[in-house]
Amino acid sequence: AITGTATGITNLVFSDPNATGLTFTLNVDKVGPTIPSDFTISQNFPNPFNPATYITFDVPAGMGDISLKVYDLSGKEIITLASGSFLPGKYSVNWNAVNNYGEPVASGMYVYRYVSNEAVITRKMLYMK
Repeated sequence: AITGTATGITNLVFSDPNATGLTFTLNVDKVGPTIPSDFTISQNFPNPFNPATYITFDVPAGMGDISLKVYDLSGKEIITLASGSFLPGKYSVNWNAVNNYGEPVASGMYVYRYVSNEAVITRKMLYMK
């Protein structure tokens, strides 16, 4: 199992207690000071992508917990890019085509889902090696 700790709200450091020294860092950066009024997520850019892509999402006031996860087309979860309570704002996350264990994923179509207690937004993206 992967465990994570948050430093502020922008650095998530993951480590696998069963692997020798396997760690990776996922950055979720707050983009601007404006408080969004809507629950939205952008299409990833670039798309198709190689070796990495960016996804920007808005967290309006009063949204509660959110999650942003990537799935393969069979519905298997690949990685959690963001999860938990976020202050209202605009955020950007960079995904470098690895799974929750830091292993590279195969080329292909992936789906990312942005979920709150009030709404769900799903988009597709294409990873080409």
